[in-house]
Amino acid sequence: MNQIVRIAALPITPKNLFYFYRAWVERVTDADTAHLMEFDFGRMHFEKQVSLRFCHYDGTYLDAWEIFRRPSGLTDAQWAEHRAKGLAGTEFVRGLLPKGTMIILLTNRDLDGTFRDLAGAVFIPQVEGDYIDVAESLRVSGHLKS
Repeated sequence: MNQIVRIAALPITPKNLFYFYRAWVERVTDADTAHLMEFDFGRMHFEKQVSLRFCHYDGTYLDAWEIFRRPSGLTDAQWAEHRAKGLAGTEFVRGLLPKGTMIILLTNRDLDGTFRDLAGAVFIPQVEGDYIDVAESLRVSGHLKS
């Protein structure tokens, strides 16, 4: 069921050209959140210990199943199913982004103020010159709600 989506080039446009950065993964928290050990702003400027909320390259957030907070209104059986799906998505992302993985990050502003984390689309460079699109890989593998 788990599928990886490879793209031949990053989705660079004149508007987002200056918002691609390198970063290194510390750990994956859940299917749509990770902590970065280092975030490279360029010109020898690095930020340490940054929390990252995954989104699509168009800026829309990923909607993965929760593993820590139980959404209101769920029965015990529904919460168990919800959490199991969240754990499966988390393990999928952990397989893609083990500790120390270098990623290319297209940053996005948190326009509605919902999250205080850095938001961005994550791409994993491959030896062949392709990139793995993490958001699309989650979507086609069925690890996102919609």
